[in-house]
Amino acid sequence: MPNGRPGFFTRFPAVGIFYWNLHAFNLTPQDLTHHAYTNLYFARDRRFESVRWQDTSHISAASGTPPFTRAEYCRKHVLPRGTVLLSLDSHTHKRGERFTIDLESTGERLYDNPFWEDPIRANFDPPLVFDSEDPAERTLVYCATFNNGVAADGSPDVGLVTRLSRKPARSTCTPVACAEGGVAAPCNGVDDHAACDTAPGAGDGLCDACPITAGLTSDDSMFLILGENLVVAE
Repeated sequence: MPNGRPGFFTRFPAVGIFYWNLHAFNLTPQDLTHHAYTNLYFARDRRFESVRWQDTSHISAASGTPPFTRAEYCRKHVLPRGTVLLSLDSHTHKRGERFTIDLESTGERLYDNPFWEDPIRANFDPPLVFDSEDPAERTLVYCATFNNGVAADGSPDVGLVTRLSRKPARSTCTPVACAEGGVAAPCNGVDDHAACDTAPGAGDGLCDACPITAGLTSDDSMFLILGENLVVAE
């Protein structure tokens, strides 16, 4: 399969069916069908092989971020000695605001992406070679900022915050803050709407805002660094 670089190809060894989890979910009571298409092309020019990789060891790092807060999370990825790095990219979900990757030893920024839904891929030409015996010189520091309900002016954003009422039934979302009435005030679960009322007995409160949850839908969080290496012949 061609990977977008002249002369490069990527193997997709498989027998059977390709399956992609598209992170779609249905909040309606009616059965729906979600259609998606992926195009695979056979590479004619196969001079150089590349392999894609991803680090999922901290995939749920942002889960638990409280409602109406913004937080940055950073982790490290050590490249194997001899890595010839062709590209870097990232994966977050709808509350991922910015994703950066820096070389730990020098602080050089290798990647900067502000788009969760269509992340930038940074291609390196010439490729970056990591052959030092010192792991510190092969360490990437990757960081992402997650926004769980903070507007540009710093005020609470009930449209952006994680909300139980906008989750599928299987969600682990547990409300701890008010999304209506006394917005952003603390509350204690789906039976505590009164704590959100603007006045005692007003009945205008809704305990519905949750910490960020981990999961497979785009309304849950993920935090991954991805890359592509040249396959070096032994």
